Amino acid sequence: KGVITNIDALIVSKVSNSLGSGRTSIDDKIDHGVGVFLNKQIGDIVNVGDTLCTLYYNKVEDNFNITEAFTIEEEEDKKSEK
Repeated sequence: KGVITNIDALIVSKVSNSLGSGRTSIDDKIDHGVGVFLNKQIGDIVNVGDTLCTLYYNKVEDNFNITEAFTIEEEEDKKSEK
């Protein structure tokens, strides 16, 4: 059990782009069916197995790890900071 303390938007955008939501060159086509939905936000309490985000894609790309975008601290750590 933990609390989401940060979501790295740059990592999320790079993953989304690699799935086709943006261009890396002027000739690339944008896939309007691609996107990332954040199921959890900063401050949300999460448990092992919770869905942090949902990826929408039309091509398989496996050279990323979207979970690296999420910083999760144990709930006890957050309580001791207060």
